[in-house]
Amino acid sequence: MSNTGLSGTIYDIVISSAKANTLYAGSSSGVFKSTNAGASWTNTGCTNVMAVLINPNNENEIYAATSAGVYKSTSGGGGWTAMNMGLTNTNTTSLGIYPNNYLFLGTNGSSMYRWNIMVGAEERNPEKNRTVFMAAPNPSHGSIGITYELPKSGYVILSVYDTQGRIVKELVRTNQVKGTHSITWNLRDEKGNRVADGIYFCKLNARELQIIQKLVVKR
Repeated sequence: MSNTGLSGTIYDIVISSAKANTLYAGSSSGVFKSTNAGASWTNTGCTNVMAVLINPNNENEIYAATSAGVYKSTSGGGGWTAMNMGLTNTNTTSLGIYPNNYLFLGTNGSSMYRWNIMVGAEERNPEKNRTVFMAAPNPSHGSIGITYELPKSGYVILSVYDTQGRIVKELVRTNQVKGTHSITWNLRDEKGNRVADGIYFCKLNARELQIIQKLVVKR
């Protein structure tokens, strides 16, 4: 399967119980998704992924355990949001779920953690994890406008990475106030060269908020 789009060391593979042809693979290069029983794969984001989990009650809800913490996607891969609040060690290695109740997380050196995912728990405090992170046009051949909403004022880092986890362009590194902010990436790297066509990832770090958005560049 070396020519199917997979790359890196594969640590975990999970298969959808509702769609037998849909698979996810956790790799050192990211979370890869296949919708044709492994004939081809697409990198949906994250790096150094040790474990992947599908919520059996919601096939679009995917969790990834990485060396930088645990991430969640609500769109079947992509649009990853960090879930690291309360973790003393973000080097995560394994995942388990008790549907509609708890997500369980194993770490390398700091034992095990439990995250409450009971139905209705988030709705009781809707502002806690509320944020906006959008990129458009996406795919793009000219420039991409990135808009994000900060629930609190604080220090913000917004960077673009390639599929190998290497930084391509740092867009923001400064203190910003609570609210909505926008910036445009002109599809150029730190040296001013236009990036090659392909998949990139925009990562937002703001206090305990961490979100990854997939970007597609093509001519």
